[in-house]
Order: sequence, then C-alpha cells, then structure tokens
Amino acid sequence: MDGIHDMGGMEGFGPVVTEADELPFHEPWEGRVHGVMLAYATKRGIANFRSRIETMGNDYYLASPYYEHWLHAVEDACVEHGDVQRGEVEARAAAGAVTVPRGRSDPDHAEMLRSIFRPFKGTRDPAPEGARFRAGDRVRVVRTVTHAHNRVPRYVRGVAGIVESVAGGAPLEEGPAYGDVMAVYHVEFAATALWGDGAERGATVIVDVYEKYLEPAS
Repeated sequence: MDGIHDMGGMEGFGPVVTEADELPFHEPWEGRVHGVMLAYATKRGIANFRSRIETMGNDYYLASPYYEHWLHAVEDACVEHGDVQRGEVEARAAAGAVTVPRGRSDPDHAEMLRSIFRPFKGTRDPAPEGARFRAGDRVRVVRTVTHAHNRVPRYVRGVAGIVESVAGGAPLEEGPAYGDVMAVYHVEFAATALWGDGAERGATVIVDVYEKYLEPAS
C-alpha cells in the first residue's frame, strides 16, 4: 500500500507509546467491532479488507482510532453486498437508533471463531512448485510497484536482503492475479540498509515479501 496507510519506516510521528498491562480493547465498542469483523469475514468473507481501509483518506485515517479503521472496512463491505444502504449507518447512529441484538445464537459458528484464537497446530500452505528463491539467496525488492493497493512496504523497496526462509504460499490480494497462490519469503534486511548509518548496527528486520516483488541481487 502507499500513502499515509503505509506508515512503516516513516519518520516524524514520534515513538510508539506502549501501556503496561494494556487491555485488548480500550472501549467496549472496539471489542464489538472486532467480533463483527470476524463474524462477517467467516460467514461471507471480507475481500479487499486492507484496500477498503485505504479509502478512508489521510485526515480521517490519522484522526481515527485503530478499530474505526476496521469499522470503516466492514461498513464498506456491507454496503457493497447490499446489507445496508450508504448513509444508513450514520443516519441510524445520529437518530440514536442503534441497538445490540440479544438472544441470537449459532454455537457452531461461535466455536469456529474461538478456534481462530487457539495456538496454531496445523501446517502452513507450502510454497507453490517452482518457487524462485531459497534460504540464503540474496534478493532485492523491486521499485516498480503499482500505485494501486499493493503488499510491499515502501521502506524496503530497492533494498537488498537475504532470504531467511521460505514462508510458504499465500493467495495474492491485489491486481489481476487476485486469489492466485504465490510464494512468500521471510527476507532479512540490515537496519542500516533501510535507514542509513544512524540505525542500530547489527540490527535486522524481517519482512514477508511476495515473490513478485523480488529479484536476484548481486
């Protein structure tokens, strides 16, 4: 992704502030949005979730909390699928007509959602046959990236690194090949290669990168 939504490696926003013993949600509505997104995604799917967030615009994105980004994406998906009409959510909220349904139960769906948060015990999707790179290969992230929604952080473009391991295969969520499984790699970059001599020497950053964004580096 590009724009303000790709904040990785950006300067000028200050340090990341953490809270000791921080709760998962700061307000009850955040937990509700989290549940709504999971329920909607596992029932119908929420294609282009991240690209939907990118339609918020810079000012709205920066001025809103994290789970409002999720809420925007869910509402956008609901409008697209005809579950609600555009403007209906805002109108009902302004009228104070928002209610939380009670007494509805789907035990099988609830159990499936709970399973998502259990420790992963299965196997990852293998890399597709013909994966181009192997652990130890020196690669470079290409600079020729579309300005449409993409999955390569801006701060690694043009930078060389080492394939730490083959992560496996994952469906591509962008462009004409949307849904096709592509090899993904854990690529290790030196911090100084990313941010210059002022970065901590010896420190490294590992980024998951789709094969389409990598080329051999001499």
